[in-house]
Amino acid sequence: MSLPTAIHRIRLAALGLLLILALAALPTSGADASACHAGVHAYGTAQIRTFCGPASVTLIIAGKQVKLSGGTCTRTSQYLSVNIGSALLGTTKKAPPNYFGLDVGKTPGGGTPAPTDGTYPAFALAFASGGKSDSSTDASVTLTNGRRRGTFTGTRLLSSGTVSGSFNCG
Repeated sequence: MSLPTAIHRIRLAALGLLLILALAALPTSGADASACHAGVHAYGTAQIRTFCGPASVTLIIAGKQVKLSGGTCTRTSQYLSVNIGSALLGTTKKAPPNYFGLDVGKTPGGGTPAPTDGTYPAFALAFASGGKSDSSTDASVTLTNGRRRGTFTGTRLLSSGTVSGSFNCG
């Protein structure tokens, strides 16, 4: 075999290997194809901030169970922040996307430190599901598993009734 032929075969082998690696990195199913795209995106006349990751929440709103997944938890020595789904930033005529946000502890915006597992007042609790958003200003949060899991309950601010549930930071 001549040197040019050998080089040509090496190049073809290398190209084949790169193609296999590229194909292996592609999504393999429809569920994977709609992968989460974290960041700020246009949403009607407003923007949304999309969170991606292993965090999940189960909400009980007006007696109905709602499960959301694909979010993040930020833990510091003083607080825990949970964000799942897409938070609406601004106003738009479009229905708000599904979202859950919870801040507990001494956040940059205020609050009481929550350095360990235990029960604390939520600094902020907001959620949107089925095109409707709401919040609670009196929620109580119980943190467990090294502040990686928890439960919450509070009075809905914009509607009658309560909101409760549990979250897992994954």
